[in-house]
Amino acid sequence: MEKLKAFIKKYYEGLAYLFFGGLATLLNLVLFAVFQAVLGTGFATGIGNVLDNIICILFAYWTNRTFVFRSKNSGQAALAEFGQFVACRIGTMVMDQVIIWLGVSVLAPHVAFAAANADLWAMGVKLFSQVIVIVSNYVSASCLFSKRNNNTEQIETRNNQTNDDKEGFLMTNKIRGGAFRLTGLILGIVGATVSLTAIVFSTIGLHQAHLCKTVKKEKNSNEIHQGGNPFQS
Repeated sequence: MEKLKAFIKKYYEGLAYLFFGGLATLLNLVLFAVFQAVLGTGFATGIGNVLDNIICILFAYWTNRTFVFRSKNSGQAALAEFGQFVACRIGTMVMDQVIIWLGVSVLAPHVAFAAANADLWAMGVKLFSQVIVIVSNYVSASCLFSKRNNNTEQIETRNNQTNDDKEGFLMTNKIRGGAFRLTGLILGIVGATVSLTAIVFSTIGLHQAHLCKTVKKEKNSNEIHQGGNPFQS
């Protein structure tokens, strides 16, 4: 039991974020499914997804501030914290919308399963998007609350630390910074992959459209030749 308590205490931030992040993701998926069932997949992947994200952003801010990072900021500091949190989440909301657009509007027409199971495919794309979004959200929220949470108390504590404590503090920050940089690199690779995928499928779409246009012209030309010239005897 003591080992379990020590484990939870040591990794509380990550465990709490996984739990409440999981709740936010579940809420996101449930709202998406409700919009999809009531108003259709087109609405759910468009305006519905934006409304879905707005509700989840507010829910995530409350849980992150209260239970995960336990921020004690108030007044203007809390307002600035909220503004930065929302700004970060708007970024991941755009990422979510782009992934859904790529999966549902660009990729789906070229996949037989997606054409036959449009609703299920859209939900699968949404789930895939949430995996990427939840990682991005953790990095942004952790940086935000860690930097802005009780800065004065942290400075006073650091001033009272011994040299060994300061070295340990610096080493911890160095490791944490390295972890953030590595995560940022991974997310950068994911972003580049998504961008490349968008370019590839956009190119395929344009090529398919050109082929369809060419085939249509040839078909019309053949019909004219087969019909013959009405002025000939």
